Parts: sequence; C-alpha cells; structure tokens
Amino acid sequence: MLLNKDIDAVVISTPDHWHSQPAMEAALAGKDIYLQKPTSLTVREGQQLREVVQKTGAILQVGTQQRAMPQFRVAAELVRNGRIGKIHTVKIGLPYGDPAGPEAPAMPIPSNLNFDMWLGSTPEVPYTEIGVHPQADYSRP
Repeated sequence: MLLNKDIDAVVISTPDHWHSQPAMEAALAGKDIYLQKPTSLTVREGQQLREVVQKTGAILQVGTQQRAMPQFRVAAELVRNGRIGKIHTVKIGLPYGDPAGPEAPAMPIPSNLNFDMWLGSTPEVPYTEIGVHPQADYSRP
C-alpha cells in the first residue's frame, strides 16, 4: 500500500499503542495521514512523529472528534473570550477507577493472533480478550 503511487493518504486506526510507527512510515512514503488519537505511546515517539512529518511535509490530521462537539466549542469560546474570568487553576476529572476496563484473568492467546506483534513496543502483559478485542466480532471491549 505504501508503495502504491495511486494512494495519496491513509487512515490509521490501529490499537492505540501502534499509531506512530505506521504514521511515520506513511509520511516517509509520501502519504498524507489521518491518525486516530493518541498520536503516540510516549513523548519521544510523538517527537519523532513530528520530526518525520515536518521533514517530509506530509499533512497530518489527528482525530479528536469529541473536541468538535458543541459543548466543547462553547467552553473554549468562553475561556478564550475571558467570559469566565482569569483562569488560575485547572482540574481534570477522570472516571473513577481504571478507565481501561475491569480486571480480566489471563487467557490462552488465540491461534489467529500474533500477540507479540500486537503488543509492539508496549510492556509484555498477559493476553485477555477484553484487552485486545472479542474473537467473535469487531466490537470494542
């Protein structure tokens, strides 16, 4: 696909920890990129992606659809226009507990999954279906 000159752009929607590498490969192949968030697993990986995109002149758009929702746009306008006063502290609330999902026992790795490849540069962890994806369909855990 990267060698195909008829393809101008790619959409990268891999597991979160596999976003930067294919994006860099696409930029180096002269493709523009629409990349799901997050852009990288680490700060350094994000810096490398930025360097490659700048060097190649590729167009990179990161999918942050939620930020375009009306309530986020209104909130940003209120802040930018000073309508809520001078900001001195910002607190961020996240869901209680582990937003990654419930604990799940380790499971045998399915024969049709190269789990080492799926893990990539992330730390080795036991396979769980909820951590990867259900085998029966393409739903998200």
